[in-house]
Amino acid sequence: MSLVRAINRGTRVRATLALALALSFESCAGVKESISPTVAAHALSAQDIDSDPLALMPGGVVGFARIETTEAFRSPFGPSLVEMTRRLAPLPPSTGFVIERDLERVYLGMYSIQGVDLAGVAVGHFDEAAIRAAAQTAIAPSASAGLVQSPYAGQTLYTINNMGFCVLTARTALFGSETGIRRALDRIREGRATRRLPAWTNQLVDAKESPIGLGLDLRANALSDSVRQQLAFVEGLESARARGNFVAPGLNLAASLRYPTAEQATVGAQRVTQTREMLAQAGFLMTLFGIAQPIERLEARPNGQEVDVVLSANGTTLGTLITQSIPLIAATAKSGLIANPVAK
Repeated sequence: MSLVRAINRGTRVRATLALALALSFESCAGVKESISPTVAAHALSAQDIDSDPLALMPGGVVGFARIETTEAFRSPFGPSLVEMTRRLAPLPPSTGFVIERDLERVYLGMYSIQGVDLAGVAVGHFDEAAIRAAAQTAIAPSASAGLVQSPYAGQTLYTINNMGFCVLTARTALFGSETGIRRALDRIREGRATRRLPAWTNQLVDAKESPIGLGLDLRANALSDSVRQQLAFVEGLESARARGNFVAPGLNLAASLRYPTAEQATVGAQRVTQTREMLAQAGFLMTLFGIAQPIERLEARPNGQEVDVVLSANGTTLGTLITQSIPLIAATAKSGLIANPVAK
């Protein structure tokens, strides 16, 4: 392999890994939810909200993620994950919110991957009075604009650069793009806050099964050309499910990729294997150029229309990769890729 070809390969690998971390900044048009301008006769109580946070998420989800952040922050790459979260979350220190201490779990729904519409629920400990006070004058360290406070649907919404959050109770908060949060607040106001998540998410929400649950359903929505060019195995992909944990070597995922036919699944498995081989061949050169290559194991086996994938990553090296990717991810968020709303 010539030096030029090796450098190009290392660059493609870095772009691929960074893209996997920033996948939430790519998407496709989601299913629209019908919203009527009504107000619920009886507002949800704090107990109602805390008892079923998933009921707050709008329907039509394309991608879904659940992470037990208490465990994630204790992992070898936890400090880098904390730093990335701080850079993206519009919570200045004056709120008294300490991410690694006060955040326990997050659920995130993706409703679009071209101009991302995100709606998530955070479970933890929130001091609404301190947040309200900080919003009056605070400037988030990672943002060029202040934390803006605005009323909506009987709640207070806080935003920076179109990303924001809304504290509903001392235990539950909404977060995501402004459009995504408003969709969730509309559902609460109009008495439609019941679970609308598709059945395929059921196997991903149980924390007793695993601290990580990830899913993507592309049957009605196609990934963008840029994603398919960087990750060849997503060509023809219908759906993906994954569960994982943070035991040694740091991150482990067991995934299932589904394709329209068994033949396409076989090709998909081959492409996953090719990705592993590309990582192995470029690993030494990537190290020379200071590029983190955390994947220690990546196996794929076709199983009918599905491909069973097992992935293990070195937690320390993954932390380095996250740190290297933070400026790119923060710049992507700030540039407005998450600013294009999806119609209600």
